[in-house]
Amino acid sequence: MSTAHFSETADIAGLVAQLREDGIAFGTENPVNPVLESDLVQALADVAASGGPAADQVSIVVLEQTPDHVPQLRDLAQDLQLETGVETVLIRTPHAVAGVSDELTRAQIEQGQRAMAGQPDYADGVRAFFEAADGLSLPWPGIAAAMFIAVSLVVAATWFAIRSSSSPRVA
Repeated sequence: MSTAHFSETADIAGLVAQLREDGIAFGTENPVNPVLESDLVQALADVAASGGPAADQVSIVVLEQTPDHVPQLRDLAQDLQLETGVETVLIRTPHAVAGVSDELTRAQIEQGQRAMAGQPDYADGVRAFFEAADGLSLPWPGIAAAMFIAVSLVVAATWFAIRSSSSPRVA
């Protein structure tokens, strides 16, 4: 798809109509769309249940082709957001992800986009987007274990130092 023709061939009115139905839109008819749509709706419900934005405030567009000029996806997402009024619009193609949001910072969006693009399963990509955008996912059990070991070493070293300094010395 050439850069000049991408914005002209995107059926914005058709995508908006689909987004208003359930927040999911497809650029083309495809036999897998109903299954994928169901998976994406469930992913949005999972995100909302885990404290993320409400499912009705996120829209997802799936396109089968990536434009030569990827930033056009962000422009399309912005146009769709303005038309639908939702907080966040995500566009997924086989080779790129774009998003816009009134609630997330640009850094959060970019972090989420990287996470989403790394997931071959589109529904898992939606979950990954919001997990990454929500903040750093720190390995707390590992951090706690490292802190415990460090404190234990300090206590043991202190105990040995005190014990060796209070022991009678043979002259």
